[in-house]
Amino acid sequence: MIEAKDIRAIKMAQRAAGLEDREYRELLRQRFRVVSCKELSPDQVDSVVKEIRGAGARRGGWQARQLGLLAKYQRALGWETARLRAEVQRVTGTFTELSPSLTQTDFDRTMQVVEAALEAQLGESGGDWPAGMEPRYWRSRNVACSTRLLHRLGELWRELRGHLPEVDRGDAYLCGIIAHATGWPNRGCPCESLYGLQTDQVLPAIEALKDRLAHAHPTAPAAETVDGADPFARFQVSDEARQRWAERGQ
Repeated sequence: MIEAKDIRAIKMAQRAAGLEDREYRELLRQRFRVVSCKELSPDQVDSVVKEIRGAGARRGGWQARQLGLLAKYQRALGWETARLRAEVQRVTGTFTELSPSLTQTDFDRTMQVVEAALEAQLGESGGDWPAGMEPRYWRSRNVACSTRLLHRLGELWRELRGHLPEVDRGDAYLCGIIAHATGWPNRGCPCESLYGLQTDQVLPAIEALKDRLAHAHPTAPAAETVDGADPFARFQVSDEARQRWAERGQ
């Protein structure tokens, strides 16, 4: 029977390696013929920690250094794990930051969104950036937005065009929406092509398009899915927003 300090060491190694519980328990079963670390003997602890670290180095997905950096931003934001994973899902389509399918590009895009959220939070509270974090570091990297988010932007734009006069149905009008949503009102669209947009530019543009749709058609449904299944739920138009647009139209 191992001691509590040994269990903590094993669990810390698991988190640092980014192993999901399923992967961790499979390692214990295959390599040490146990189903729980509590069944290990004291002389096995070092071997288990070494095996876990090796498994973390071999696995796909984000590595321990990346997960540690993401966790640092998570702590600065005060987010629960569920909130962080909701953001990861919106950006990458996966349900956990521990997924072995995640790539470096997925990480860069996620960090752009997390960094933007922290900047907004600090702007509201008047706080300073934590040590070791540089404002707009991730968003200054040349990482294009995922096709998934661009597809959502295109869907909303096509829907909005049906409510606009003919003269406003061109790409210039969409570029104007994006420019205002991203804080570039005097310089036009922040890129030459929509496919050059970064994640932190597309997300506010999605929100702006939804707001314009609410204005154009206040009774339209906010999303096509129910029971919280919409991965873009953060950008759904609230009932309060609908009422506000309806009152403006009276």
